Amino acid sequence: MIDFDKIPIVSGLKSYKERNMAVFHMPGHKQNKGLIEELEYIRENLYDFDITEIEGSDNLHSPDGIIKEGMELLAKSMKSKKSYYLVNGSTSGVYSMMLGLFNRGDKVIIQRNCHKSVYSALELGDLTAEYIYPKVIDNFEILSGINYNDLKKIVEKNKDAKGLVITSPSYFGTCSDIEKISKLCKKNDMLLLVDEAHGAHFSFSKMLPYSAISLGADVSVTSFHKTLPSLTQTAVLNVSKSLSDKQIAKIEERMKIFQTTSPSYLFLASMDMARYIMDKDGERLIGNLVNMVNDLKESLKDIKQIRFLEENDINEERIDPTRIVINTPVDGEKLSDILREKYQIQIEMSYSNNIVLIGSPLDLKEVYERLKVALREIFSGFKGSDTTATEKIKLYNIPPIVKLTQREIDFKETIDINLEASEGTICAETIVPYPPGVPIILPGEEISRELIDFIIKNNILEKNVIRSSNLSSGKIRVIA
Repeated sequence: MIDFDKIPIVSGLKSYKERNMAVFHMPGHKQNKGLIEELEYIRENLYDFDITEIEGSDNLHSPDGIIKEGMELLAKSMKSKKSYYLVNGSTSGVYSMMLGLFNRGDKVIIQRNCHKSVYSALELGDLTAEYIYPKVIDNFEILSGINYNDLKKIVEKNKDAKGLVITSPSYFGTCSDIEKISKLCKKNDMLLLVDEAHGAHFSFSKMLPYSAISLGADVSVTSFHKTLPSLTQTAVLNVSKSLSDKQIAKIEERMKIFQTTSPSYLFLASMDMARYIMDKDGERLIGNLVNMVNDLKESLKDIKQIRFLEENDINEERIDPTRIVINTPVDGEKLSDILREKYQIQIEMSYSNNIVLIGSPLDLKEVYERLKVALREIFSGFKGSDTTATEKIKLYNIPPIVKLTQREIDFKETIDINLEASEGTICAETIVPYPPGVPIILPGEEISRELIDFIIKNNILEKNVIRSSNLSSGKIRVIA
């Protein structure tokens, strides 16, 4: 008899399973509730496949057998010169591409709403950042991609920059014009690195935006687990034909640093199988998914309080038709709670008055039917007023005042003070609301009144936030 009181993680996962939730969050296998044959095969062989580097199993850090064969098939699918399995998530890929292609002291143009891994790479590589600010989507008040003309101005002022790092698609499914951006980078001798974590499925259907590599990016990193039927922590790094063998070799060396020396063969098998499923049947699976998303939107269009993010809401960009962003008069966190507790529907994230749901090629029609019923019940006869919050977005468009580099922080004394008393001091920690994993302040930046008000008003330190320190919610670490 298993005593679940003594295994809290297992007990918690068991409880979640027993609730039979409608799953609209990653990973993309969605617990394989559709009982896909290929994924059932992985499950049935879970312990048999959990092996180490033995005769015939190859070696991730020096592949010349089955892993090499798998990566060659992967590169063909991803339309890259080479593609690499990542068992430490997209974060290890971001580190590897940035520290492999840039040298200490290099200036790099960074999209300000990039994932925290980009900022960690800046610190690890002692790189200098010049920020480009994303657009804000009206009515939804969410961050989108970068404007080409804005980027052009930044590039003109920073001819010494060695490259550009952007996120596309965004957490909300919006895609920057990578083709135009790529041409601008090449014209100015800059490398284009794309965090494409949310776009792993783009390579498998003509119904979706083109992948970053096919549009001219030099390197991209995609999270297989976010949108494909692959286990959490699985990702892929893709390099294009534009890179030299020497540049690729440097990226490979960095991957050996940032990937474990004991890679999970379950992860490798999961990526191999996900690629196989999508190569074989991706166009049909994506088509079914897009149809279910479109049917959801069509069936709820008569409810005026519900607004879906569509391509006509953005300019110069495409949008991932499998990503569901819903704006309502209700605070997103509150709506998320209602969907989870009353209707057993778990979304991916909430942001301001928006909720984000991740569609997957393995989604079942029944979860969309359950979502339709829930939203219709919640908003039928709704009498609340529109209270869309804009403060969550405005903060990201306030240029930070950088006083010290993250590297310089290492040599400074720090103290912990009350947040309310921190205006004008220099921050000594990173604060990252998660999701979406975008830092609101970095070490070395001056703490403004706007930041303090933002944190307090939105109760940031009480929520799911990643911090450099382990302070109580009312304090922040600053330079002494």
